[in-house]
Amino acid sequence: MLASLTELRSYYAEGTDGEIGRIADLCFREDEWIVRYIVVDMEDLDREALLLSAYLGSLNREKHTLAADIRRDQVANTPPFDRAEPLTRRDEQELHNLYGWPVYWWEQEHEITPIGGLWDEPVQESENPDGPEEAGPELLFVGDLIEVYSIQPEGGEIGTLQDIIVEDEGWTVPYLVVRLESSGHRVLLASDYVQMIDVGARSIQVSVPREAVLNNPVIASEEPITPQLQQSLREYYDQYSR
Repeated sequence: MLASLTELRSYYAEGTDGEIGRIADLCFREDEWIVRYIVVDMEDLDREALLLSAYLGSLNREKHTLAADIRRDQVANTPPFDRAEPLTRRDEQELHNLYGWPVYWWEQEHEITPIGGLWDEPVQESENPDGPEEAGPELLFVGDLIEVYSIQPEGGEIGTLQDIIVEDEGWTVPYLVVRLESSGHRVLLASDYVQMIDVGARSIQVSVPREAVLNNPVIASEEPITPQLQQSLREYYDQYSR
């Protein structure tokens, strides 16, 4: 199922023993479009917590819920974190150790274990647990990018990041929603075309011509993204890659 972050913010994560909290944000590495953590707002405890995407099930659009294979009290007892501060590799290691989660950065080729599955290997420690806290690619919160980061195709800036689209099977980010500065229209752009995220410049560099994004006929709407719409998007951009 495909859903935007805007939609996800109306969903609640449901643990094995009850409601954990409302989805507030998503966290991913700057060098890949895979959600590593979701941020849940535990409103009754006045705090936020991180859930590893490997422990998430499918979204339920009818009930606006997300299943999580973890108990609420486990989440409530995780160390507090501040989104204004960088989430370091050491922070991640502490969180993974607390939950008994294998660290995802050890074996990038291994698939994420689906909900209800068992890990075959014991928890791995970081190769350099006493090394610099900032080791590893930077982790970014999507909420910090929206309406802040510019989209920079070949030929110059085109607009800003307005939203992202997430696939709950594998928790990948297949599409970005771009608001065009010239028209105000919101169009879809596949994350496959992203070359890099420039944190210093607050920009997202993409590998398609400026006119390709400007003339994109696929307008992002509040309706679910259908297979037909995805096919239209592929066919449209294919003409620029020949």
